[in-house]
Amino acid sequence: MKKALLSLLSFAIVLALFAGGNSASAATYTEAEKLVKTAEGYAGALKWEISYETTKTIKYPNMKLYNQTKDALQKAQSAVNTLSSGTKKTALQTRLNNNVKLHLTRAAAYIDAITAGEKIKAVQIELKNNLNDGYFGDDTTEELYHSLSFEIRKQAILLYRVYGKSTRDAILAKYKAPAEKVKNEASIPVTVLMLLDDATAADTSAESTEALSSAIDWLYQVDNDFYYESLYYEVLSTSFTIEEMLYDNPNYNVYTIEMIDNNTISVMFDNTTAEGEVVEYELEDPLVDFEPQLITFENAGRTFTALVSLESYEDGDSSMVWAVTDIQ
Repeated sequence: MKKALLSLLSFAIVLALFAGGNSASAATYTEAEKLVKTAEGYAGALKWEISYETTKTIKYPNMKLYNQTKDALQKAQSAVNTLSSGTKKTALQTRLNNNVKLHLTRAAAYIDAITAGEKIKAVQIELKNNLNDGYFGDDTTEELYHSLSFEIRKQAILLYRVYGKSTRDAILAKYKAPAEKVKNEASIPVTVLMLLDDATAADTSAESTEALSSAIDWLYQVDNDFYYESLYYEVLSTSFTIEEMLYDNPNYNVYTIEMIDNNTISVMFDNTTAEGEVVEYELEDPLVDFEPQLITFENAGRTFTALVSLESYEDGDSSMVWAVTDIQ
């Protein structure tokens, strides 16, 4: 009798579990469909947050909504995963893929693009401020220029991953275009600075002169007066630095350059031929205010190279600055 009762009880438990299993399965599908619908609602709202045509601005989307969409997707996906394979599960998974995951993936790319763009913008602003300060006496300008170039190359990849042409174009217009503009604005000044570095680091006076000559050629291409003036004095400073280096050269000979007029200079040599000998030289190009020239002249079988520049001021005063750049 006892065994019979136990058997009946076991059978009843099995029936209950079977019935409960059917009920849980149906409830899981209902809950899964409900969770999918909730996730679709969040994703549908998020879709417009990353559309420039809707927002008319480029900014981070509502991050609370973004996180709600991620959370809703996770819950819905977990529920769908519990369903038995079949057309209903396939339909729900398709809805999740097309209506939720797709927009969440695009939102992630949009957020990454803005983050990348802000990194570009930060270096761009720093470089622009440095240019506006007009101080090119250290390596900061060059370092920022190369840093901006690196950030543009690195981060622009993420900018191009944004979905939608209008949104992508707006992202590029906000971040890449102005960065490229500042980079281009700095490219010639940086070229001048790099050549000046080469001039002071050169192993031979000939290489130094060649680099300085190239720096002057690039200086003339600077169309911003403020930048030009700052770089002009960097050219002079570099020339004086080279001159100081030459004082350690036993073959160095002291001489003095003076301007007779814009087309003629006089050079007084010391210990080259006769002490105190003065020789006049006609310049190939007349001296122009604040336009440095590298000139060469010969004496006693030797070739001299120097930088000369005329500086005239509003009060009528004028002077000529010069520095030795090469002695052969």
